[in-house]
Amino acid sequence: MVAVSGHVQRPGVYEIVNGTTTFRDLIYGQEFCGGIRNGNQLKAFVPGGGSAPWFVPDQLDLPFEGRLVGAAGSMLGSGAVMVMDHTTDIPAAALTLTRFYAHESCGKCVPCREGGTWLERILSRVVDGKGTEADLDQLLEVGAMICPGAFPHASSEELGLEAVPFPYKMTTICFVGPSAYAPVHSALTLFRAEFEAKIVKRTMIPVTAMAGGEQ
Repeated sequence: MVAVSGHVQRPGVYEIVNGTTTFRDLIYGQEFCGGIRNGNQLKAFVPGGGSAPWFVPDQLDLPFEGRLVGAAGSMLGSGAVMVMDHTTDIPAAALTLTRFYAHESCGKCVPCREGGTWLERILSRVVDGKGTEADLDQLLEVGAMICPGAFPHASSEELGLEAVPFPYKMTTICFVGPSAYAPVHSALTLFRAEFEAKIVKRTMIPVTAMAGGEQ
């Protein structure tokens, strides 16, 4: 059984055949979700609940099978598939998920307690149109303190990306910290241009010394 939410014609809970049913079957099949709402285009989907790294249309033909999904850069997790169409504000979607996990931190692990909070603060600033290029780099730096090393992500033919397989390394006791970082890393890796479109562009104006009181 899998639950599908988001931008599909018929969200709901569906019985699938593990290892046979593909994400394309689930999202577009008439016996399942019946396609994307309003005839829109698929932009991204989360294959295993909010803590799972995101997939893009390149991964539609993967079957529901843990090892294959892991090798492709994500996980099946809770079996909750979240679908986003082309109208989705990707940075805002990432913030929604990160904010949830930052709030869920019990506070025992410093990387999770502090890292999740800072991920939310920085991402909020970017989404509000007050961020900078440095903020985008800092999001990844904070995430690396929670999950050092290569973090799993999907491949993208358009971006020339190869998949980094699941799982990840982590400095926390449980998975809440990495879960706060997963949507940030996925969104920045696969849709960085949408973040760059929101950041503040600052122009440096050179200041020269005025000689003899000249204006």
